[in-house]
Amino acid sequence: MNIAPETTLGEIVKNNFRAIRVLEKYNLDYCCGGKKQLSSICSERGLNAEKITEELSEIETEYVSEKFNIWSLSFLCSYIIVNHHEYLRRVFPVISAHIEKVVNAHGDNFPYLSEVKKNFERLKTDLASHMEKEESVLFPYIAAMETESRTNFYPPFGNVETPISVLIREHSEAGEEIEMIKQLTNNFTPPANACTTFRVTFQELEEFYKDLKIHIHLENNILFPRTVEMEFQKRNQIII
Repeated sequence: MNIAPETTLGEIVKNNFRAIRVLEKYNLDYCCGGKKQLSSICSERGLNAEKITEELSEIETEYVSEKFNIWSLSFLCSYIIVNHHEYLRRVFPVISAHIEKVVNAHGDNFPYLSEVKKNFERLKTDLASHMEKEESVLFPYIAAMETESRTNFYPPFGNVETPISVLIREHSEAGEEIEMIKQLTNNFTPPANACTTFRVTFQELEEFYKDLKIHIHLENNILFPRTVEMEFQKRNQIII
């Protein structure tokens, strides 16, 4: 991929998933901030865009699977549910319990832990509702579109951009919450004398953070744009 100044972060990762490691090295948000151009965000952050571009170019020769871009949309939806939604449902109670234990044991000495707990519980509630909307409304509609030669029905939301705009806004809110947790925990760094539960909890939060970033990227930068395009083509009777 030829990375030009106007290339967006989302496009970079869409075309080479391994670019994530370079963008994360410079703390560049490729999911919620996926529409930002590399040059503009580097200018805002005082980063060397040329150096970052060189690092991204170095991984261009690596083997890259384009599976996310060529899978059917219904299969991509299933992948997201199995690999990301179910992951969240599995770890929510585990991380909550560990945060609660750490707050009870160390909250007096580390007051920021209470804020971590509040942010995580809010994020957990919001994401549970968010996933339910996707699985009960958007994903079934996507599957229906793929089984029809054209979209002969119009759902209550008018067009698919309506629910997608809501989901993108919720992604942004979730992104802000997890970034706040990252900031509060000093990039998920436990105190030098932290107990085992303290360290495990921060490791779990870091894993949660990384998974959520990829989760949002797959939807914002791949699933949603392809869905909008499919609906447009179906409703205009364009063979795809």
